[in-house]
Amino acid sequence: MAALVAAGCATVKAPEGGARDRVGPQLVAVDPPAGGLLFRARKVVFTFDEHLRVNLTARDLFLSPRPEGVFEAYPLGKKLVVRLPERLAPNRTYVLTLTQAVKDFHEGNSLARSIAYPFSTGEVLDSLSFRGQVLDITSGAPKFGYLVGLYEADSVAGEAYAKRRPTYLAQTDSQGVFVFGFLAPGRYRVLGFADADQSFAWSGPSEPVALDDLDDLILSAEAAPEIRALVVTTLDTLRPLLTGVRELNATTFRLDFSEPLRTLAVGYRDSTWAYHADSLYAPFYRDTTSAIVLGLPTPPPSDSFAVRLQATDTLGNALDSLLWLRRPDTTLTDYLGLYLGPEQPNPHDQRFYLTDYLDPDSLQAHLVLRDTAGAAIPYTFRLTEHRLTVTLPPGLDPKQPYELAFDSLLVSRSGYRLERPKVYALQAPRPEQYGTLSGAVETEAPNLVVELLRSGAVVRRSRGPAFRYTFLPPGTYYLRVFEDQDADGRYTPGRLFPKRLSEPIYRYPAPIVVRANWDTEGHTVTYPPN
Repeated sequence: MAALVAAGCATVKAPEGGARDRVGPQLVAVDPPAGGLLFRARKVVFTFDEHLRVNLTARDLFLSPRPEGVFEAYPLGKKLVVRLPERLAPNRTYVLTLTQAVKDFHEGNSLARSIAYPFSTGEVLDSLSFRGQVLDITSGAPKFGYLVGLYEADSVAGEAYAKRRPTYLAQTDSQGVFVFGFLAPGRYRVLGFADADQSFAWSGPSEPVALDDLDDLILSAEAAPEIRALVVTTLDTLRPLLTGVRELNATTFRLDFSEPLRTLAVGYRDSTWAYHADSLYAPFYRDTTSAIVLGLPTPPPSDSFAVRLQATDTLGNALDSLLWLRRPDTTLTDYLGLYLGPEQPNPHDQRFYLTDYLDPDSLQAHLVLRDTAGAAIPYTFRLTEHRLTVTLPPGLDPKQPYELAFDSLLVSRSGYRLERPKVYALQAPRPEQYGTLSGAVETEAPNLVVELLRSGAVVRRSRGPAFRYTFLPPGTYYLRVFEDQDADGRYTPGRLFPKRLSEPIYRYPAPIVVRANWDTEGHTVTYPPN
C-alpha cells in the first residue's frame, strides 16, 4: 500500500495554464463612432477585449487641439470612459489619442499602436496629415515620450514658444515616431519638447527641445504630406553679457552684447545714488540687435552715474546689472581698456579682456614677452572678439621671472590706444606640480573638438580625435566632445529664432583623475557613444 501511494503521488502534477499573454488590449468598439460631425457628446466609451490598468495618467491620453478646461478618463471593466470638457471650440476638428502607455490589467501589455479618435464640432472633418521622428542629435537614437507641437505661425512671432500651448499635439512612440492626422490647412511651426512638468506646453530652456532646420510647415490639400526628422537640440541658457562700452560723443554710448537681445530697459542712479525710475533712456538698436546706442537725457544727470541694464536674449535669459559710467569729457582722448581676466584656467595661458577689437598686426608689434635681461621670447596669442589669450612657450625656466609688456602705442581697430604701458609679471609653472592626460576619440565624425572640463568649466580644448593636455593641476576632470560644424573653434548651441540646430555634443559621464607628476596615457572613448 505504501508503494502504491508513493507511485500515485509521483504521477500528480499541477494544472498547466495556457501560454503567457503577451498581446496588448485590442479595441473592439467605440461609442460614438469615430469621425462624427457636429459632435455634441460629453463622453466617449472605448471597449477592449480585456480589462485595462487602473492608474491612468495625463500622459496616457490627450486631446488635440488641447481645449480649455479638463477632461478625465477612467477604466470600467473592459471599457475606457473618457469625459470631454464641457466647452469645445465650434467648427473644429479634434483628435483624442490613446497612447501606447495604455496597458492591460494583468500582464501590463501596451497597445500595439496609438489609437486616434477624430471628431468635428462642425460640418467638416479636416483630413491633412504630418508625421516624423524625434532623434538624439549625437547618437541618432529615437526619443520616446517627446511631445511635438504644431503652432500656428502667426501665434509664435519670433521666438515666443515658452508657456504657449500648441494648436496641435502628438507624442512620440518607442521608435521616436509621431503622427498628426486630421489637420486643418495652414502655416505652422514645429517644435518637439520633453514635457517634464506635464503642462502640455514648452516651459522654457530647462526642457530639452527637438528641432529641424527647415522652414515653416505649410499644409494644404495640394501639397504632398511631409515627413520630418527632429533632433534634440541644446539651447543657449547663458545670460547675455556686456562685452564693450564706447563713448560716441558727450551724450551717447555704444554698448555691445554677446548675443542678440529681445528686450532692454535702462534706468540710472546719479552720483548721490538717487534712483530715477521714471527717467528711462531711449536706447535704439544699431547695425545688429546685439549692439545698441544709449542716449543720455539732456542735459546728462551728472558727471558720474550708474546705469541699470535689464535685458533678455531671444530665449528669455535675463541680465540685470549696474554699469558705472562717466559723462565723457570731449577735451580728453578716449583710451583702450585692457584688463587681466579673473579666471586663468591654463597655467600657460594669460587671458585678457578689452573694450574694443584689436588688429593682430598692432598687437604683434606692441606686445613683448621678455626675460630679466630684456631679451624677447616668442609667444602665441588668440583673439576672440573682446578676449585676448597669450600663450607662454614651453621650456621656460620656472625659477626665473618674466614680463609681458603692452606698449602704449597698441591701437584698436577703432583707433583707441592704451593710456599708459601695462606690464604683467609672470612665472612659468613647475612641471612636477602638474599631471598629463593624453588619449584619442574613436570616431568618423569630421571637425571634432575635444574639451576637458573641471567643475563644469572648459580648461583645455583641442581639435581632432587625438588629444594631449599637459600641466594639468591635480583633480577630477571630464571629457566632452562636439562636432564643430561651423568651424569657429567653439561650441555653438541652438536657438529658436532664427532657427538653428545645436552642434552635436556629448559629455562622457566617467570621471578622469589626474595626479601630480604623473602621465595618464591611452585614455580612449568612442564618439558617438554606443
